[in-house]
Amino acid sequence: MDSPYFKLKRLDNEEFINEFALLGLLVGNDFGQQTYTFLTGAKVLNEVYQRLNEKENLLAYLRADAVRKIATYCQMNPKASSDAQAKEIKKHLDDFCVKVALVTGKIKMKDLE
Repeated sequence: MDSPYFKLKRLDNEEFINEFALLGLLVGNDFGQQTYTFLTGAKVLNEVYQRLNEKENLLAYLRADAVRKIATYCQMNPKASSDAQAKEIKKHLDDFCVKVALVTGKIKMKDLE
C-alpha cells in the first residue's frame, strides 16, 4: 500500500513473537494463552534480571572507582603522613558509602540536602 495513512513497520524478532503469541491469545485456544503467558513471564523475569544486574554492575564500578581514587592519592602523595592518608581514605570511603546507599535505595537524594 502506498497510502501515507497506513504504513506498517517491519517487526523485530521480539515484537513478532509477542504479536504471534497475542494473536494466539485472541483466537482463544489454550496453546495461545499458554504461549502468551509464558512469553509475558519470560519478559518480566528478563527485565528483573537486567535491573538487578545493572545495579550490580554499577556497584562494582563504584567500588573500583573508590579504589582507583585511593590508589591515585597514595601514588601521588607517597610521603603523606599517616593521618593525611587516613583522612583521604576516609573521605573516599564515605563518598563510596553514600553512593552505594543512593543506588540501593537506603537513602534518597533529598536526605543529603
